[in-house]
Amino acid sequence: MSDKDKKRLSGAEDQLREAWEALESRPAFHYDLDGDALYRQYRDAYAHSARRAMEDGMGRASALTGGYGSSYAQGLGQQRYDETMLGLADRIPELEERAYRRWESRGDELQERYERLSKQAEADRTRTKDAYSRLYALIFATGYVPDEEELEAAGMSRAAAEALRSEYLRKTGRG
Repeated sequence: MSDKDKKRLSGAEDQLREAWEALESRPAFHYDLDGDALYRQYRDAYAHSARRAMEDGMGRASALTGGYGSSYAQGLGQQRYDETMLGLADRIPELEERAYRRWESRGDELQERYERLSKQAEADRTRTKDAYSRLYALIFATGYVPDEEELEAAGMSRAAAEALRSEYLRKTGRG
């Protein structure tokens, strides 16, 4: 196996390990309302609309009393504010669901990456194992002397190949 192949296999194993660690260390879903940029946009827009509704309600109530503020105007303004802000509260389940779908999608991506890397690593191990088996059989049956590239591709040491060749030579009476 060439240094390039060893680095490739080592890199593939490192990637597989990293993918597994990413899956294992993934935190459970948690929705952070204040950390959600879309929620903050909604919150600001609803707060602005609620203030306008409150001011409008208080202005209308004050107009009925000749322009003087009253507890009625203040109460009506607060009611309008609260009603408008309830719309924001109604959005929270939708925003949480969106965040959950993003979290779940990321988990699916991590799982797919791990499975893809796992299949690749298994294919690499199978290829090496098959090359080892073929080289082992060839040396043991014929006394073949492999070159360094063949040894590296099979993951076989020069000493192991020499031991097999010695066994071939002993059993055929040539050594």
